[in-house]
Amino acid sequence: MRSVTRGLMRLLAAASLLAACAGQTVTPAPTAPPPVASTVPVEAAATATAATATAAPSPTAPAASATALAPEATPAAEVTVVASPAASDELNDLLSDPILSTYRVMVAMQVNAAFLHDTAVATAAGAMEGDDLPVAALVFGALTQAVDQDVADGVPPSELAAPWAAALAAHDGIKQVAGRWLVGELSAEQMAADLAPLQADLEAALVQADAVMAQTYHVQATSLTAYRARVALALEKLFE
Repeated sequence: MRSVTRGLMRLLAAASLLAACAGQTVTPAPTAPPPVASTVPVEAAATATAATATAAPSPTAPAASATALAPEATPAAEVTVVASPAASDELNDLLSDPILSTYRVMVAMQVNAAFLHDTAVATAAGAMEGDDLPVAALVFGALTQAVDQDVADGVPPSELAAPWAAALAAHDGIKQVAGRWLVGELSAEQMAADLAPLQADLEAALVQADAVMAQTYHVQATSLTAYRARVALALEKLFE
């Protein structure tokens, strides 16, 4: 089985690559110039040639130049990735849209719940290895903190008020279940069972949010639902 830790390291590597493509300057490491071939003294070369001719009077190839000239090193090119100002402004405007930003936080709640559920299932099956469990707990804590910060900073639009309230109630319930498990009040099997109805509440809230998103951005609500399912499946693969 691949450990959760290795899967998370791959995610961190992908995040580092994205950060490198977000406008940083990439400068290749300087390359050392190739070594210069040593010069053979003319007298020694003549003596070696004479000795060779005496030992074997076969024709000899013309002697190569005593000194090989090293190729001149080419300076490394500097590559800079610059984001288009117009594209950045358009992306910022899109991300600041209250409907989209609220929907993003709701999806993050579901991702957090799915990660915790997968951790519970893997733990109950005895599939967690080494430091997988403490790493998973740290990741859950980081995800929860990020969601709670977004909840504190944002106000949902009226279009998403009802599903937002339902999702927030489920999110708070999931945190309570996680806390009881971490202090030893619940086994992994019990945690997975207690999470199931809360995850169902989250999914119902997000299906409502999918409909609002579809109407606002002229996309298919079923496509949004299917995309969220693929995200949950990708999380499960961390534990395989």
